[in-house]
Amino acid sequence: MNREQFHVAGVELRTAEAGKARTISGYAATYNSRSQKLGSNPKFIETITPGAFRSVLAKKPDVRMLVQHDPNFILGRTKSGTLKLGEDARGLKFECELPDTTYARDAYIAIKRGDMNQCSFGFSLEKGDDDWTEGEDENRARCLIRTIRNVSELSDVSVVTYPAYADTTVEARTGARKFFIPTPPAILRPSTVDTSAVLDAAFTKAFSREIDRKAYEEFAAELGV
Repeated sequence: MNREQFHVAGVELRTAEAGKARTISGYAATYNSRSQKLGSNPKFIETITPGAFRSVLAKKPDVRMLVQHDPNFILGRTKSGTLKLGEDARGLKFECELPDTTYARDAYIAIKRGDMNQCSFGFSLEKGDDDWTEGEDENRARCLIRTIRNVSELSDVSVVTYPAYADTTVEARTGARKFFIPTPPAILRPSTVDTSAVLDAAFTKAFSREIDRKAYEEFAAELGV
């Protein structure tokens, strides 16, 4: 399975202190919200359906909480009990008790100030966990939509400054791991066929056989133009 990453913008992150203990909580993923446009030629948008984490959480996976998806900066872990994950109607929620380290204190302050308020999670899918359809983006332009219906493997949740897909130089600067970006199925990719040339040929052929205009229009409709 290829390891992927899903970025969630505008998610509420909360901080709390009880004596010397510091915790952060929020949502690493929200259902039915759209990602930014991902990939290239063509770009696509991802969304997650409710219940996508149910099966993977039932397996009690060993998940880490990281800063910028960097395993050198670990904030908590489910195996040690310092990271708690759960699922509700909104999405994948977490609560993490932070270690008493310099980078954890820095992250806590940045979150409390509102400088860092975005989350992301690393995951893998198996065949059948997602599907692809045609839809519209925020400008009502045609766009491919990838719907994630089940997450087979959950490796980490992270607090992030920037979405990793948007700028690979950020990944290089932070030392974060590289993540796989899926390619839409060929049947949904933009056609490289010169449809105007095909239509011209069809028009000539239609009338050379004394076929009426309706036949030509039906042929054009089959091409989707």
